[in-house]
Amino acid sequence: MGENKKIAINSGILYLRLIITTVIGLYTSRIILLQLGAKDYGLYAVVGGVISMMNFLNTTMLATTYRYLAVEIGKGEKGNPNRIFNTSLVIHLSLTVVLVIIAETLGVWYIHNYLNVAPEKIPDALFVLHATVIATIFTIVSIPFQGLITAQEKFIVRAGIETIRAILKLGLIFLLIYYTGNKLRAYSIIMIFVMAVPPVLYWLYSQAKAEILQISLSERLWGLLLELLKLIIELFDQVDEDELMEKIFEDEKTYARIEKLLEAA
Repeated sequence: MGENKKIAINSGILYLRLIITTVIGLYTSRIILLQLGAKDYGLYAVVGGVISMMNFLNTTMLATTYRYLAVEIGKGEKGNPNRIFNTSLVIHLSLTVVLVIIAETLGVWYIHNYLNVAPEKIPDALFVLHATVIATIFTIVSIPFQGLITAQEKFIVRAGIETIRAILKLGLIFLLIYYTGNKLRAYSIIMIFVMAVPPVLYWLYSQAKAEILQISLSERLWGLLLELLKLIIELFDQVDEDELMEKIFEDEKTYARIEKLLEAA
């Protein structure tokens, strides 16, 4: 397939995905607003939106992960995309630890002391916070997989998975119409399932392409996350988010520490 034809096909796939997900998203938002009501919808937007601000970091990390994976894949037999992928995966797992610590301390404190809601809504706000943290963890963990697929130019895979997620969300949202309990909490749980689908599908795809990638994570890796967490904190003190991945991969001392941890796992 010629390069021009390949670019045209990939562009068409991405535009088609954008159209489908946008249309579904607009219709889904209407149903959510009608079922939750203005107050609960606003509460979810405020509490969940604070955690969702992590998306700006996700975009940066995705672009950087994709760039380094693309370089390694381009090296052919001399490249080692598996090492880059596993390093990126460990970093993102460590970031989820940071997220949980911040959300479950500062987030809870903010809700109890500054969130302007009725006292009887505080338990619901805390439930939304916990659910959003879990959903965001799934989003963060999926970033290395998205970077790998983008580096391989498998845009149809990403487009398909994102379309499946949008359709699944629409289907689950319809259940709110028939649910008579606490719809705000039900919607929070729905979002956990929706956000959990992409990482699972990305993992299944990576297993199908095992000749390209092998995920070498063992149970011992979880014990090493504490050390990696200290390393991430040190890096955040030295650079901003846009330079974090560059610092990790380009600084020999930092990379050597991560590589040593990976070998120990």
